[in-house]
Amino acid sequence: MYSIIILTIVLVLTIILSVKSYIPPLNVPLKNAPVKAPLSPKPSLPASSLRRASILSILPPLLLLPLPSLASPSPPLPIKTSDLLTLLSTSPTSISSITFQTPSLTTVTITLLDGTTLQTIDTVESSTSPLSPLKIISRCRDYNVKYETELGGKGNRLNYANNRVKEAQTKQDMKRIRVAEDEEFRKKIVEEREEL
Repeated sequence: MYSIIILTIVLVLTIILSVKSYIPPLNVPLKNAPVKAPLSPKPSLPASSLRRASILSILPPLLLLPLPSLASPSPPLPIKTSDLLTLLSTSPTSISSITFQTPSLTTVTITLLDGTTLQTIDTVESSTSPLSPLKIISRCRDYNVKYETELGGKGNRLNYANNRVKEAQTKQDMKRIRVAEDEEFRKKIVEEREEL
């Protein structure tokens, strides 16, 4: 909205600057006004230059105003899961992407092609309910709609019951690394033999 106001102001100022008859010259005295002598003998600029300079000095601060539409995106519009399923079945091509957030995937954010974002308000974590995120994912697959899951973390960390289990895990990791190195070494030897 602010961008429209700023563009309107710039357009009006451009029209005013291009048509000189709208603004009277600054050096014409008003009726019944006392005539004052200039304070210092400076070469005077034409009236149109003074007007242009004064109006153009106002523009930079106006252009530096923050635009709220660019600074903070609007919150997603709420939508029921049943409406989302209807949208998926009637016009799946109007959906750009669907994102499932939180570990239980109950926060579903829908992005339409025009940039509008929607968010479901009644998604339930259940294996049998039609409001389940799993049902929504299956519908997305049916209608070839792109979806992604964001779990919001790096996943579950391993919790070891005792030190022996932890040591065994580190030994298994080291063994995997050694096996990978041995496999690379074996491939290098085979390539050298084939070259001879």
